[in-house]
Amino acid sequence: MRLTLPTLGALLVLAGAGCRPAASNHDSASDVPPDTLTPQPAVVPPADTSAPSKEVELRTDKTHYRAGAPVTLTIVNKSTSTFAFNPCPRVIERQVARLGGRDWVAVQEPPRMCTMEAWILKAHETRTAQTKLSDTLPSGRIRIVVALSKEGQTGPAGVRAISPVLTIDP
Repeated sequence: MRLTLPTLGALLVLAGAGCRPAASNHDSASDVPPDTLTPQPAVVPPADTSAPSKEVELRTDKTHYRAGAPVTLTIVNKSTSTFAFNPCPRVIERQVARLGGRDWVAVQEPPRMCTMEAWILKAHETRTAQTKLSDTLPSGRIRIVVALSKEGQTGPAGVRAISPVLTIDP
């Protein structure tokens, strides 16, 4: 079948319409003006963030970076379980001073285009992935968080692989 330019254009419009994020407080995206739609932040399963997971370890290739730098992530499964994850919607958390001490808060980043593929991390397996830090990331202490789902678990339970503390240099 030969596609004409108008047919190809219509197909691209239809494909693009299915990729728009839906507004969370409306029944559908069609009743919201397109300029009011905003990408949703990455969802990280709730977990104890006081310490990294004992089942999965997240390493980086360096401890000091500059804004906009590429980062190599190494995810190590130290357990006998299998996990699914996607390194693209990773979250960067920044350490901030609070009244009672220090805390980690998610950094708002520009939207990234991510595929919806699941990477499988088998028992005792190691996977490597690339990510890039935001060009607007200010100097300070950060960590990277990757959410993983454990095979056989249902519901929102998950594992958070948390990198060691990293420094963003000025």
